[in-house]
Amino acid sequence: MRLAVLEHDHKRPARLFIRLAELVSRHRMDGVVLTALHRPDFWGRPFTDLVTAVLRGPSFWTPGEREYMAMVVSRVNDCPYCLAPTPRPRGWSPAARWTSTTRRACGRR
Repeated sequence: MRLAVLEHDHKRPARLFIRLAELVSRHRMDGVVLTALHRPDFWGRPFTDLVTAVLRGPSFWTPGEREYMAMVVSRVNDCPYCLAPTPRPRGWSPAARWTSTTRRACGRR
């Protein structure tokens, strides 16, 4: 369910960004981004600060590895917010890809 206020009640810079992003991507902007742009002080900035800390902060894993783990978990969970614009290739298996990548990373075959 999409909130009606998220469809039309953004400030002018956010409206321009949304239109441009939808034009370029040919997809509707998802609700998480629309919410972040609608109330940036209340929810948008704290949310993006959290995401930045989790994906870019100090960690054993590189940012690329963390992004990859997030993508695999999103695919396994069929997360509509993370995967809507990304079509699945025929025969793609996140479990098989994750297993082979993990084995290589651990030095196992």
